[in-house]
Amino acid sequence: MDLVQINDFLATIDGYIGGSSWFVFALLGTGVFFTLYLGFPQIRYFGHAIAVVRGKFDKKGAKGDTSHFQSLATALSGTVGTGNLAGVAFAINLGGPAALFW
Repeated sequence: MDLVQINDFLATIDGYIGGSSWFVFALLGTGVFFTLYLGFPQIRYFGHAIAVVRGKFDKKGAKGDTSHFQSLATALSGTVGTGNLAGVAFAINLGGPAALFW
């Protein structure tokens, strides 16, 4: 398989995904499905998440330099940063270069 065949294959997949709005509905539908299937974990475990961030489960004298809050901040920064980059790329893909000025 040479590079031309790989490029043609990826261009075909890009034509199916990038050229239609069903992709957005598929992502939203997946989020709703897992929210219902898992029983609304965003709501059920919110209190536990706050307790972890506040340090309720910290152990004095335990090894390690990273606190629960630092771990959360790192995970969120990676998630939000990736979402911002992917969101801009998706907007440019759908709306063209003028989406940068919107």
